[in-house]
Amino acid sequence: MNKTNYVLHGKPCYRIRETIGKKINDKGIIVPIRKTFIGKNKKEAEQKRKEYIEKKAVGIDGSNLYFGIVAENWLYNFMLNDPTLQDRTKETYMCRWNCYVRNTALYTMPIEEITIDTLQSFYNNLGAPDSSLQTIDKVMKRFYRYLEMEGMARNIATMTVVPKKRRGLDRKGRPPEVWTDDEIKKILGSFDLAGKRFRHKFLVILAYYTGCRISEILAIKKSDIKDGILTINKQIIKRAIFKRGQKTVYEMGIDTLKTDSSYRELPLNDAVLEALEEHLKWQEKDKKLNGYRTDYLFTTNTGELYDRHNIEHSLDKYYDKLGITHRGLHTYRRTFCTNLCRAGVPIQVASRLMGHAGITDTARYYVNVPSKEKMDAVKALEKWTDEVRSS
Repeated sequence: MNKTNYVLHGKPCYRIRETIGKKINDKGIIVPIRKTFIGKNKKEAEQKRKEYIEKKAVGIDGSNLYFGIVAENWLYNFMLNDPTLQDRTKETYMCRWNCYVRNTALYTMPIEEITIDTLQSFYNNLGAPDSSLQTIDKVMKRFYRYLEMEGMARNIATMTVVPKKRRGLDRKGRPPEVWTDDEIKKILGSFDLAGKRFRHKFLVILAYYTGCRISEILAIKKSDIKDGILTINKQIIKRAIFKRGQKTVYEMGIDTLKTDSSYRELPLNDAVLEALEEHLKWQEKDKKLNGYRTDYLFTTNTGELYDRHNIEHSLDKYYDKLGITHRGLHTYRRTFCTNLCRAGVPIQVASRLMGHAGITDTARYYVNVPSKEKMDAVKALEKWTDEVRSS
């Protein structure tokens, strides 16, 4: 005898009711979507439910195509398997998408209800940095090309405009942060406060005097420094491994640099070379004490590659002891370039030392030069011009 739990039109049947997603109602409130599956018996009802879920997984549910369902299918089945994209690019696309697009109201909307105005409003109110917005726009354009090719939607992503903040300023309209002269004096002169075995002393010194990216610093080997010259030719990356329906996991590894201009040779001053010699002696003792081997200058006490966030957490404790504001490791890079500008180093030279593709990115750091020094520079130009005219 077939088991039933419901009566439809006077006939016994089996009914399964399930929440299969969310939508935005007429009042703009996100509400659950409920669906009913009915069969002659439990087995038939469950089979209908299974068939629906399989169709829903690829964005075809017999009614509306929901943005989030189709997007997830495209991301994992197409974008992550695209041979024309580098692994680093795929990771950046996924990370920005997960951070700013997934879990938004856009994901719960039927694709047919998303208009140009809807997408533009989404961009305008996202509050992401310029670079993240540009990345999201690239992914969105790829996704909508796919939708158009599959006949699911018109490619409205080509008609949106990516909003931009004032170049060189952060999201609050402030210049990029740099360490002040007083803060640098405290940081470089107070390592004893951090303890006898402060692992990051030389890392801080190297970051300040070379302006290298932290990903480049953590990939440096002893053999990369020869005759006072540091060769930058690789970087450490935190590579994401994406698996659908599972929590994203990460692994540390070494990779090539982002651009050709990032490959460079940097002369090291006496302060860095002296600190390097001290660091190598300390590291040899640390390797013997903890029983690990490594060719890298900076590793954990087990010889593993560092995750930059662990270093920043440790440095935050150091900054607390100094009574200064917490700032990220990239602040050393900004400070390096700003101080080069303050010292009168030509922007073309600063750009090469920074590993920038051109002087446009380097020029952003001139906004951090104090007003007095800008005025002195203007007066110096005036004096030089007067001398030329009178000669």
